[in-house]
Amino acid sequence: MTARLLLSFCLPLSLYGQCAAPANGLSTAFTCTVTAERLIAPVKVYLAERVKGGEIEAGKGRVVAHNKAETVAVWITEGKNGEIKLRVEVRPADSAPLLGESADAARALQRYLMRALQ
Repeated sequence: MTARLLLSFCLPLSLYGQCAAPANGLSTAFTCTVTAERLIAPVKVYLAERVKGGEIEAGKGRVVAHNKAETVAVWITEGKNGEIKLRVEVRPADSAPLLGESADAARALQRYLMRALQ
């Protein structure tokens, strides 16, 4: 009975996607154990909330949201062992990427995806 209960609890958890936290405080990348197709829709929703009033464009391997003030790009690539690697880049209009802001956005996206994939 206990083994059956444990299996019934663990099996649904294994179907959910998991996203590892960024490696350190300034990391702009993290990995998830779901397919890239399952990540596109939640990433678009996150970017719509993050970049208010912006346009969202999805291309091969990336989703970009931009408005007059900033551009936020999420690069989605396949990593080793079938994991999907996401890298976030935040840049003000016509400027170089901001490392601290990109790291904050990566942590926020990772937390958002953990909730969205459950």
